[in-house]
Amino acid sequence: MGSGLFGTNIRAGHGFFGFDPTPGYSATNAVKSFTGSSQSSPKFSDPTGTAPSSQPAPTVRGVSDPNAPSQPQVQGLSVTQNDPYAQWGGQSGYNNLVSGYDTQKQNIYGTSRESAQNAAMGRKSSILDFVDMLRSGQQGLDERGVQNELNLRQSRGSILDMVGRGIRSAGTMLSNRNAGDSSATEQIARAYGDQGRRQLATAGNQYEIENRNIGLDQDAFNQQRATGLRKFDESSMQTVNGIVADARNRLAQLDAAMMEADLPSRIDIEREKEAIKAEAIGILGQFDQQLSQGVAGINPTSTEDRRRTAADLATRGVAAANPFDFTTEAPAMFQGSGGFSSGLPLFTLNRSRRQEV
Repeated sequence: MGSGLFGTNIRAGHGFFGFDPTPGYSATNAVKSFTGSSQSSPKFSDPTGTAPSSQPAPTVRGVSDPNAPSQPQVQGLSVTQNDPYAQWGGQSGYNNLVSGYDTQKQNIYGTSRESAQNAAMGRKSSILDFVDMLRSGQQGLDERGVQNELNLRQSRGSILDMVGRGIRSAGTMLSNRNAGDSSATEQIARAYGDQGRRQLATAGNQYEIENRNIGLDQDAFNQQRATGLRKFDESSMQTVNGIVADARNRLAQLDAAMMEADLPSRIDIEREKEAIKAEAIGILGQFDQQLSQGVAGINPTSTEDRRRTAADLATRGVAAANPFDFTTEAPAMFQGSGGFSSGLPLFTLNRSRRQEV
């Protein structure tokens, strides 16, 4: 067994391209005969015993005619064509490579989706805490308004009771001393009236001061609510942008690897990025309605509602938590000392008796 031309094994009785070299013919002479460069013709082995074929043999490029058109390269006994998947180890290798890159791309989507879902759960918890904080804060302001109305109501009642009791008590004493129709009655009524007006003004001033403070605190609370809502939007977009930026970097790395592998397909990074962004926004936005509805249901009660609540509390005998500072003592002129004391006679002759005198 010997080595034939172009790597063909020449076995006994069988030459390359199927002819049997005759005595005196070498391999070189055989090629010359086959390509037409020699006048002698080779004998072709015919297992049927018929005459050799008279058709001309195919020309081998580079052997006899360097200018001849390109023909498939001859290797041994077969002629092969170019395989478009050869550089990837065949079509199976190409398919495996593409499948691997597709899996990596889907992993990028999965990681982005998981990040968005984790952020969404944290966002949901923050929304619930924020709504609870707003509800508690507004309830505190409303309760202060109710207490202020209750304070004013009870203060007025106490002051008017003090005036009424004082006038009735003084009138009873004057009547017992036969001075019920004296000028002292008018003086007593005027003194208690002045005292009542002063105390009502004191209570009213405290009421207005607290009302103003409640209004200022309500404005600050509303600003805090608006700021919280804005921060929710900003935080959501920051989360989305972070997810998209990470995904874009990973997609770019994957596209570079595909380019290095000389794959014909490419990754449309911008399109994939927008798809990931849209999905992340959708995941994070699933609790936006819960936020908007929760906040929309939190508003300050009206003054009329607060007054009705205060009246109900007063009817049930509930005292104000922090009563106004005022006095229900008798006027100083009836206390025998102080800046408002006077020599008002408590016992005088009645008017009818004075007229008789």
